[in-house]
Amino acid sequence: MQVTIERFDPARHDAATVARLVYQADPSLMRFVFGEEDEAVPVLARLVEMDHNEYSGRYVRCAVTGSGEVVGVAAGLTGAERRASAKESGKEWGRALGARGMLRAMRWGPRLESVATTEVGDDELYLSALTVDERFRGHGVGSALLASVLDEHPVVVTDVNITKDDALRFYRRHGFEVEREMTFVHKGDALGNFQIRRDARRAGAGAG
Repeated sequence: MQVTIERFDPARHDAATVARLVYQADPSLMRFVFGEEDEAVPVLARLVEMDHNEYSGRYVRCAVTGSGEVVGVAAGLTGAERRASAKESGKEWGRALGARGMLRAMRWGPRLESVATTEVGDDELYLSALTVDERFRGHGVGSALLASVLDEHPVVVTDVNITKDDALRFYRRHGFEVEREMTFVHKGDALGNFQIRRDARRAGAGAG
């Protein structure tokens, strides 16, 4: 399937569509912070429309069909960008979530932080979300999105839900390796992520 990879543009790309895709990247963990999908999408859309958070449109790439439909997204920012925006990011999350949402985030925040990558080098990219609309999976859209990221960033770090074997296989095909497993138990079930990394510089050194 032919798609073009474009930087998010609010004049051409729908923030709510991007937000729904971001949610679908990991619904089980997203639910802890945002609630069910229909409740969460407006909140995420507000974050997409802001400038200093990991889902900000300025850090989002969209896979776009010939008809202009956004069918996949990749969101990611470098460690330097994360640190530079940290102060404003907290304010934006507060505005997007509102009082009720902040209470939910405060309740689940510590557990979620325990299963999320927090330390990323200044020149490394943290990929906070990569997903494709389920109608278009299996047609190379995810690979095209990831390739656009890898072409610009030799070191990429991301988290993959421990229950998503297909996602882990996808990343491994693209040279990622598991660094550590981060989990917590909720109602008897283990939830969490694998922290994975692709370092093209390391691979290049080994090949030489």
